[in-house]
Amino acid sequence: MTERVYWLANNDVKMDNKSSMTDCMLESRWPPQGTSGHHGRAFPFNMVNQILSCFPDKVSLFDPYLGSGTCAIAAHYAGFDFVGCELDEDYYNAAVQRFNDETKQQALGI
Repeated sequence: MTERVYWLANNDVKMDNKSSMTDCMLESRWPPQGTSGHHGRAFPFNMVNQILSCFPDKVSLFDPYLGSGTCAIAAHYAGFDFVGCELDEDYYNAAVQRFNDETKQQALGI
């Protein structure tokens, strides 16, 4: 099974000294990874982070299959606007909870 990443852009999008999206990707394949308690086919966080690092100008990220929310979390930390859709209410609720848990400010130990 494979997952596809579509890159849709007008001519104004500039990439970080790369000639194509392929140049921004590693040669190796990224296997889907389960996230305990979330979604069985989640994207690896580092894969999403690497894709986002190809774009020095912050663009909007749209994930039509929100799943466990990995893309939303990566977009948050990279400073991208994000829109995600999810039909399954349980996955949606779990993604929202995961996003809130992973992006909240942690308590400081003094």
